[in-house]
Amino acid sequence: MRTTAPAVDGAGRSAALIDRPLRLAAGTLATNRLQLAPMTNRLSAVGGEITQADIDWYRGRGEAGFSTIVTGGLSVSPAGQLHIDQPRADDDRFMPGLARLSTARHPGTVMLAQLLHGGLRVNAWEERRAEPVGPSDGVGVRGLASGEVEATLDDFVAAGTRAVSAGFDGVEIHAAHGYLPAQFLSREENQRTDRWGGDFTGRARFTLELVARLRAALPADTVVQLRISAEDMRQSRGIDLDESAALARLGAEAGADVISLSVWDIHQPAQKHPHITPTEHVKAHLGDVAPLVVAGKIWTAEDAVLGFAQGADALAVGRAAIFNRAAPTILRTQGLAAVRPPVLPSSLVHEGIAPPFLAHLLRRWGGLFLPEDAAASA
Repeated sequence: MRTTAPAVDGAGRSAALIDRPLRLAAGTLATNRLQLAPMTNRLSAVGGEITQADIDWYRGRGEAGFSTIVTGGLSVSPAGQLHIDQPRADDDRFMPGLARLSTARHPGTVMLAQLLHGGLRVNAWEERRAEPVGPSDGVGVRGLASGEVEATLDDFVAAGTRAVSAGFDGVEIHAAHGYLPAQFLSREENQRTDRWGGDFTGRARFTLELVARLRAALPADTVVQLRISAEDMRQSRGIDLDESAALARLGAEAGADVISLSVWDIHQPAQKHPHITPTEHVKAHLGDVAPLVVAGKIWTAEDAVLGFAQGADALAVGRAAIFNRAAPTILRTQGLAAVRPPVLPSSLVHEGIAPPFLAHLLRRWGGLFLPEDAAASA
């Protein structure tokens, strides 16, 4: 098990690893190995329309040096919309906004639209007007009928088709963090006895069908990226590491061009197999069938080197990119320190964080911030 970064051979080691092109699909080449991880930013308008603040956020991080931008989750169905200002791809009327969002890129930046259905997690965000749906009946959750499962698959394909038609270079299926595909994968949340539940083959069917149907529906030169969780942690209830490793391989064989793995912290060993990290375990099963993107507390050049040493082909960066506009430069430069929380909320204004995004961070991640009067009392 490797839980500390290997020795860095010179100040340019991280930059040399990052600044390699990576083919994401037949016609799509990323100019480096850094992705902006998908993040909820609450910048869209009530009703799901794209705003200028959305565009400014993604364009700014592309200009900073991320060669691939993955949007925050686009709602594929009103039933799976997490919050009233979640950007939407569930109707043709949102096509003009999607087209505007697809242009929010630095020249050469690859833009992927993340497709998301919240399933039973919708009430975790805010008061909803309708009963959440999921793979199985539960407290406050209605299990999807077989016909509704098929209709939801169609919703994903329709949303992905809209996104690509609007100018995106491809899509990411969000099958991690306890959202609907992950709920079907879960040993705890999926109690179905039909073809969509039971053993791993049944529980994985929804996700693999999503991959296969989107790959068949989209042009061959566009990207289908599949994001999965490594194991049972936080919202990812009932997720098994060995099943995740198998899913990565099966997903690639079903048509996923790229597998994106959320491990929460690349420095930690796997819970199920403590002698190895989740990245190493999944990479051993995936091999070179598809590139592996890994996310989890990547803040420094040393962290970047560690991620690549564990088997990642590219790195997805979330929080470090929020707190540091220059995150790509920091990740390329040995010894350059990143700003880390806790910080004063006002400091994020200088990092290009718009007020609605900052308000969202304060509501959901208040522990990342110092009180504003801390500076005066220091």
